[in-house]
Amino acid sequence: MLFCEIPFQKTMKLKTYSTVVPELKKVFFSLFRLSLMLLFFWIVFYLAYVFFPYIRPGDKIMYAAKTASARKRFSFPPQAAYKVLIFGDSKVLCGFMPAVFDSCFSGQVHSINAGLPEIKDFLFYLRCLIADNTIPTHILLTSPWKDTAENLKPDNMDLVFPFRNILRDFVLFLMRSRSYGGPGAFYRYGKHAEMQMVADRGYFFIEGQSHYPNHRLPDDFTQASDRPDSIAQRNILPAGPIFNELLALATRYDIKIVFIPTYYRTHQFAPVEAQNRASVASLAPYSPVRIAGPDYVQLDNRFFSDPNHVNPSGAALYTKAVCNLFKEAVAHDTKIP
Repeated sequence: MLFCEIPFQKTMKLKTYSTVVPELKKVFFSLFRLSLMLLFFWIVFYLAYVFFPYIRPGDKIMYAAKTASARKRFSFPPQAAYKVLIFGDSKVLCGFMPAVFDSCFSGQVHSINAGLPEIKDFLFYLRCLIADNTIPTHILLTSPWKDTAENLKPDNMDLVFPFRNILRDFVLFLMRSRSYGGPGAFYRYGKHAEMQMVADRGYFFIEGQSHYPNHRLPDDFTQASDRPDSIAQRNILPAGPIFNELLALATRYDIKIVFIPTYYRTHQFAPVEAQNRASVASLAPYSPVRIAGPDYVQLDNRFFSDPNHVNPSGAALYTKAVCNLFKEAVAHDTKIP
């Protein structure tokens, strides 16, 4: 019985081997063809992403223009006594005018608006600017850091598939282009908007969210979410890894960090005191960090283009207010006009 089984087992092994090898070859070549096809589509979409950047939404255009290699578009002239960077979200992006701010100081100050839509965390951005030798003497902040929030560093999906939303962006681009005279005109509009933002050193008016004549809210405009009897608290706590690294960078590069007020509509929140005493007291032990003015200022509806963002007139008014507060905050450092 044993001699009958041995030839049978060898035959089965040979038969199995002769069957499996061709199947493995088929699988291998199928995977190879699939990989080539995926690589082809990756190249096509990536080239479309690179060569047609202005089909993206406006916030992505602004983000790309202010980060990565485009950071080198913004630099400080060596003769500027004060080199000011302001970080923040879309309210900073459309609310701070570097040209207006600089005009208050007779050419001794050069400022850059580093605000980005929906972005309040800035540490990664600051590291990149410092690496590019764009080192400020002062950093302006409107809101405190958040240790639990995402920063500007792209995730792995953004690194491998930067074009992952390109089809959705293209559909939205075609839909919105109807209001701008067609795809060609809308594409040129996006390119011009980026060029204007760079020329304005980071300031950008968010026109796409403005739906009122002359980009001005009606005088009687209100929202159900308004809380005219409440104060929007801004608690600045000097703790956590972000604060520690920020303080280390400020100490190493001799950077002053100045908290300035953000802005709201007049009846959006209740009036606030001239300065948040609790925050001032908590930051007192840290000489690089100081607070200028209240937690927020209030502007009339006519200075807003939508419920949350100022129009150009409001941006100029807000920037002048920041200018005056900044002068007071740094008056004991160096006398500036």
